[in-house]
Amino acid sequence: VRTPVPAIYQFLDIGTDFQQLYPEYGPIGAVHFVFWEEINPAPGVFDFSLPDRRLREEAKLTVTLRSGEVVSKPVVIQVAFFTAQNKLFPCDGVWYYDGTPQWVYNQIDAENPGNPRPKVCGRKVGYVITGCDRKAVVPMYDNPTWRSAHSAMVAAFGAHYRDNLQVASVAINTGLDGETQIVLHEDVRGRDVFVFQPSSPPVNQHLLELLLLLDAVRRSGANRRIAVIPYYGYARQERRATPQEPISARLVADLVTAAGADQVIVMDLTAPAIEGFFDLPVEHLHAAAVLATAFAGAESDKVTIVAPDIGAVKRAEAFQRLAAPGAPLAVVLKERPRPDEVRAGQVVGEVRGRQAILVDDMISTGGTLIRAAEALLARGARSVSACATHAVLVPGAREALAASPLERIVVGDTIPVWPDGKIEVVSVAPLLAEAIARIHGQPIPARALATLP
Repeated sequence: VRTPVPAIYQFLDIGTDFQQLYPEYGPIGAVHFVFWEEINPAPGVFDFSLPDRRLREEAKLTVTLRSGEVVSKPVVIQVAFFTAQNKLFPCDGVWYYDGTPQWVYNQIDAENPGNPRPKVCGRKVGYVITGCDRKAVVPMYDNPTWRSAHSAMVAAFGAHYRDNLQVASVAINTGLDGETQIVLHEDVRGRDVFVFQPSSPPVNQHLLELLLLLDAVRRSGANRRIAVIPYYGYARQERRATPQEPISARLVADLVTAAGADQVIVMDLTAPAIEGFFDLPVEHLHAAAVLATAFAGAESDKVTIVAPDIGAVKRAEAFQRLAAPGAPLAVVLKERPRPDEVRAGQVVGEVRGRQAILVDDMISTGGTLIRAAEALLARGARSVSACATHAVLVPGAREALAASPLERIVVGDTIPVWPDGKIEVVSVAPLLAEAIARIHGQPIPARALATLP
C-alpha cells in the first residue's frame, strides 16, 4: 500500500528484494523490519510507534527517480512473522524464525490443551522442521486462530496508515458439527470487494470458505464482488476421461458464479480453456515475469528453456522471452508404457553442455520435473533447474525434490509455502495488486505493461 511518504507495507513471510519489486525507484529504498509482536503485543493492543518513527526519519530525505521526479525516500516496512532475522531467537542452529506473538500460541494451546506448541530458544513456535544441521520454526498458517489474529493485525495496520483503505475483518469459525460459519464484521455496502482465497489443500474447505464469503458480501450489499483465486483447485479435472465422470473444474466455476462473483482473477490455469467455463469476466494472470526475475542474468548462449511436456511449451516460450531472449527451447516428450505410468522419453532440442531451466505451471508430486531432469542430464545438460507458479507439494514431494538432481526450484506464493533447501519462493503479490488496481479503476504504474500480459 503506497502512502504519500511514499511507503510500501508488506505482510510477507520472507524478506523480498526492494529493487526487484519496485524497479522504478532504483537502488534507493530503505527496508525496515518490524516484528508482528512489536506492533501487536497483546490481543487487541496495537503500538505503531516503531514504524511511525522510522517513517518520520526516512521522510526527511528526498531522492530523484529515474523519471526526474523528486519524492520522499521510499520505504518498505516489512511486518515479519517468518523471516531470516534472528532478533527473537538469540540462539544457534535456527534457520528461519517464527515471529508470531506468544499470546497467539497461548490462545491456541488453551483451545488444544492436549497438543501444546513446541518451544525453541524458550519461545513457543508453530512447527519445527529439521534439515541439515539447522531447524526452521514455521508459523501455524493452517490454524484458524492464527489466521484470525493475523487478519486483525493487518486490518489495524491498514486503518492506522490509510484512512481510505478498508481491510475487511472476517471471522471464520468451525462448529462442533464441522460446519463452517462466516461473519463479516465490516460495512461493505456499495463497495468493490475483492475476496482472496486460493483453493489449495485442504481444497474443499478453502473452496467452501470462498463461496460463503462471496455470498456474505453479496447479501451485505457490495457493489461488485471479485473472486481472487491465485490457485484454482480442480483445474486438472477440466475434462472427462470416461462418461461417468464429472467436469469438476466447470462445476467449481458454476459454484463461484452462483455464490455471487461478478468477476474472477486467476493465475496460470493448467488448462486455459477453464476461462470459458465462467459466464463472467476472467482476468487470467501469468507469473512468468516474476519467476524470470529469479534467473536474472541467464546467458542465452548457455541456457536452454525446457517444457517438461507438450502442454507446457507455450508457457516455456513466454518465460524464455523474459528470462533469456534468444535462448533455444526444448521439450521432453512423455511415454506411457502402461496406462497408469508416465515417464520422460525423448528430449527434443539443444541441451548438451547447457544449463536447462524447466518451466511448468505447478509442482504436485514433483515426479514430472524429476523425470524430465534425469532425461536432460542423460542428454548431456550441464545442470537442471526448475520453476513453477503453484507449489502444491503433496506429502513426500519435498523429500523427493531434495533427493533429485534439480539444482534450484523456484516457485510462486499462490499457495503458502516456505523456502527449504533447493526451494526458493518469489512473490506474485505485485501482479495481483496491479490487476486489482486495473479492475478498480486506479492508475497502473508503467511497469504493469511488462508484468501483466
